[in-house]
Order: sequence, then C-alpha cells, then structure tokens
Amino acid sequence: MKRITKISIDNFRAYIKSLDILIPNGENVLIYGENGSGKSSFYKAMRYFLSSSVNSVGQFDLNRFSGRTDGKIVVSYSDVDVNGSIIDGSEASYAVSTEPAETTNVQPFIQTSHRSSGFLDYAVLLQAYLHRPETPNLYPLVLSLLANFVPTAYGCVRNLGEDIGAAQSLMRSAYHRSDYKFIQGYNDFQRLQNVFPQVINDLNAVLTPMMHQYFQGMNLEVRLVRASLLLIDDKRIQDVAINGEVFIEVRHHGSTLQGYNTRLNEARLSAIAICLYLSSLKMAAVTNDTKILFLDDIFIGLDLGNRIPVLNIIRDQFNDFQQIITTYDKSWFSQAKEKLEDSENWLFYEMYEGSIQNEVGQSMPKPILIESGSDIGKAYAYSHDEEHPDYPASANYLRKSFEKLLQIEFYDKPVRDENFEIIPAFKLTKLVGACRKFVSQIPDYYVPQANIVNLLSELHNLLHPLLHPLSHYVPDTPIYKLELMRALKIYDGLNEELNLCHYDVHCRVVIDQTQKIKFTIVGSSGWKDIYVLRLSDNLYQYDDINGGKSLSNCELKVVDMEGIDTAGHHTAQHITATSRIQLAYNSIQDCHDKIINFIRNHEHRTDIVAQNMLDMFEVPDKANVFHSLSNVIEDVVW
Repeated sequence: MKRITKISIDNFRAYIKSLDILIPNGENVLIYGENGSGKSSFYKAMRYFLSSSVNSVGQFDLNRFSGRTDGKIVVSYSDVDVNGSIIDGSEASYAVSTEPAETTNVQPFIQTSHRSSGFLDYAVLLQAYLHRPETPNLYPLVLSLLANFVPTAYGCVRNLGEDIGAAQSLMRSAYHRSDYKFIQGYNDFQRLQNVFPQVINDLNAVLTPMMHQYFQGMNLEVRLVRASLLLIDDKRIQDVAINGEVFIEVRHHGSTLQGYNTRLNEARLSAIAICLYLSSLKMAAVTNDTKILFLDDIFIGLDLGNRIPVLNIIRDQFNDFQQIITTYDKSWFSQAKEKLEDSENWLFYEMYEGSIQNEVGQSMPKPILIESGSDIGKAYAYSHDEEHPDYPASANYLRKSFEKLLQIEFYDKPVRDENFEIIPAFKLTKLVGACRKFVSQIPDYYVPQANIVNLLSELHNLLHPLLHPLSHYVPDTPIYKLELMRALKIYDGLNEELNLCHYDVHCRVVIDQTQKIKFTIVGSSGWKDIYVLRLSDNLYQYDDINGGKSLSNCELKVVDMEGIDTAGHHTAQHITATSRIQLAYNSIQDCHDKIINFIRNHEHRTDIVAQNMLDMFEVPDKANVFHSLSNVIEDVVW
C-alpha cells in the first residue's frame, strides 16, 4: 500500500508557479483557504492527475496569466508498512505534464487509485436534491457514483458503468434487431436488469445505517427505491439507449415525506447527499491499494452541529483512505482542527491569495500555502481576518517568522557574530545585515541571488517602521496595512527563493572569520615578504554558476609584516594607518593582486617568483602549524 507524501502543481489553473504540498508521513490533510486562494484548483489538479492515468480527459488547464505553455502535476508516493509508517527510501514520483514524454502517471496502482478514490465538492452535492420535480430520478447521479463498482457477487467481471455501456454499444453496432450483436447486447441488458436492483439494495445496507447512526437528531430514514434499468428502443437502432430509474424515499419521524427536496432544509438535504455519496464510495472502493478521499467545501450547507457527524463518518468509515479536506469557513476549520489534532496522522495548512509579478511587471494572483498554527500562519490569519483584523499582532508574528526563516534557511556560519555566537533572533536588523553581507560574498552562486538581494533590502527598509517591536505606528492606518501586506509578500518571496538555495549543501567554510593567515611573496634574488592578515569575514568555498567551485569574497586586513632582504637580514614593519601599503582587501584575489602590484610599482622589485596563488596563502591549524590554502581547500569536507 502507498501513501501520497508530496504534491507539486505548476502552471495549472490558479498555480501560476510551482507550489509543493508536503505530506512527509503520508498524513491526512485539512486546509483552510480563503476564496480565490487555490483550493478548488488543488481539488481539480488531483482529479486530473488520477483520471488522466486512465482516460483522455482534455487539455492541461494552464494558468491564464503565466504566458507559459508548459505545466506539470507531480505526485510522490511512498510505501507504508503494516503499521502505516512510511518505508524509508521507497518514495517515487509520477507526473502528468503538457509534455507527453514527461507524463509518467499511467501506472496500474494509480489507475486503481482513480477507480477507488472519491472526489466530492458542493456542486456534486447539489445534484442529489437541486431538482424541480418533487420526486427526482437520481439514476444519472447514482450510476456515476457506482460506475467503478464491480458487482462480483452477482457474476459481473466488469464495473457497472463499463458493463452498461458495453451492452448499449453492442446493440447499437448491430445491423438489425435479429443480429447476434443486438441479441447479445439485449441479453446483457436483461442480466443487468436483475443486477442493478440488487446493487441498490446493497447500497441501502450502507446508506440507511450511516444516516441513522450519524444523524440521529434529524429523525430521517433514507433509502433508495424503485431501482430499475430501462431500454429505450423506439427509434433507429443506432439510438438504442439504456437508461434507468432510482429514487430517494425519505421518512421523517416515521412518515414518508413527499417532495423531500422542497420540504427539507438545506442542512438535511446536504446530510442526505453526503451520506449517499460516501456510502456509494465505501461500497465501491473494495481495493486495499491507495485510495484518496478529497472533500472540497462540502460543509457549506450544514450548520456547525451537523458538520461534526461528517467528520465522524470520515474518521470511522474511511480510515483506510488518505483524506484531504478543504474549507473556506475559518471558524469551522478551527473547530475541525481542534477535533482532529489529537490524531498523529493529520496535517493542517492554510491557503491565501498572494501575488507575483509577471515578465512585464504586472501583479498576478498566486496561491500561498502555510502551516496552520505556525508564526507565519498566525501573521496571515490576523492580517486577513475580514471581521476583526489585528495588524499589530500580525506584524509581531511576521517578525518572528522572518527571524526563523533567516536562521533556518541561511547557512549556519553567516548568522554568527564575531564571537562565533548565533545572532539572537530579536536582533533582526543585525541578522538581516549579516544575511545581506553573506549573499554579497558569493556573487556567482549556482542559483541566481539578485531577487534575494532585493528582498533583503526591502525587508531592511521595513524593519523600523513596521517590524521593530517598539514601532509606534498607529495600527489601523492605511499606511500600516499596506506596509504589512508588502512585508508578507517579502516573506513569501524570500521563502520561495531561499528554498532553492540550499546553502548548507553548496557552501562550506574554509577559514573562520577573525583568523590570521599568512601571505608570502618570494623574489628570485633571495628576498621574502610575509604579510599577516586577519579575516573580518568567513572565507567560503561554494558551487558556482559555471558548475565549478569558487572562493567567496571576504574582507582581509594587513595587521603585521615581516620578511628577509636580499642580504639575508630579517626585516619587520609595524603596520599603521599611515603605511603606504593598502590595509584592507575584499577577497583573496584582490589581496594577492594589489600587494604584488604595490611591490612591483612602488618598491620596484620585479623579480617576483611566479607561484600558484593559493599556495602563497597559509592557514594555521589548531597546533599553529601552517598549511597552504590549496591544501586546506582540498581537505574541506563536502
């Protein structure tokens, strides 16, 4: 058995850029999302991914603002053991893409998952009761719900939808009604005439108890009645059709209720529709393989008191499904979260509508997904509360979010001070400064850094007026709100950019800041100059944009100088601010070039022995034994 551990959606409907939904342990997921945040696009992306593994389901629904023609939905699955725990190393990813060569979701287990999974949104619920006749015929709805059900107990080997469709096609393909094809199709129809009512009786055996057990307070007894298949054969043979009838009988306080769809309130009608759908799914999904239950805003028609029973059904009857539930109702989300969070197999996310600039600088909507209850989740919740927004509270949580983001996503060394202590989170200004400096040290990093530089600069400008804990802004002013929204966008942008950088993987410290190193220059006439330099920054080696490794920029200062002249006498020079030699350099290369240039052009010593630059710099170890920088770099562990 498998569980989904990650879903990535790129350029599909609302998802203008790739967004990852992480489900690391194959948990169930509850998502709150404001209107327009991308909930329904998520729902439709998962439906498209599964259904496209079996059928041609139309074109990939590209985001209309992106300007791109490529898109992809990638779902990662992992195997689970008998205890439901993820088996390490078993994750594999499958995709449906605009590029046929990249589409890999046509897999037997995904096709089985498609047939056994359930997708229910409010529009589907309405089909159960939004009909004008007092006694609506629900055959089309019931057949769609049971289409993938294989009634093996009654001798069937194909699912119900395929069996009915095949019988109809066989009759239509005949030349005349005495043709063997028509006779065979008609015989199959008669067989299915006997099977269909029995299948509906089996469905009632699930539906009626479910309604009674979980919605006792409604005093409703619900069952499907008068189930039959009908052959429509009053025109050309090519127009022969198999249709059917099935109706809902509702008894209220023991009495049959005529015109239930006009007499019952929306809560009772929604409860009936939900139980009809879930009982059909439970009966049809007999496989033990991966099954998904995705419920998108199905609680709209239910009052709060009747929403908990739906959660109870899902918990009790569908624990072998991986469940994804979305809602736009924040109070209901909080109530459901409180009920579910004691369980270890649930994750809670919140979705908001963010924005991104396209190639011509226009602001376009994009979904933002955050962990519910996190500091950034609270920052969004307080700022987006339509009835009672609390901007100061949002700014406070946003500040904490920035502190965590910079300390976690940036490589450990840059966020330490000159005493090698991690810069305290509350010193956000200093933390931002350290991060800006680090990014400037690695200009050719393998991931472009321009956006990070700009975002950190914008963040720095907002620190005092908005995010500083002693800010004196009046919290309900439009300026405060606009700056807060801008800061949220900066967070989202930084989080997205930094997730691509992986500094801890692609960057290593070669020499710690404050350490002294030697730079030695030798002349062929016997003289030697030794410069002692102190590093004000860490010296890093990092993966560069050209596929190689580069040394970072770092500030070095000359603190001492000694040497040997051509006569073999020891020389020493105390370095002061008035010394003719430059005192500070911004990189190893800069130091090498400028000191050699000084010796040649100002001291007119031109017999400098050519050496590998990295061999001219020496670094002491803990025992104060010096090693060439080239050897130190070779010893760096990657």
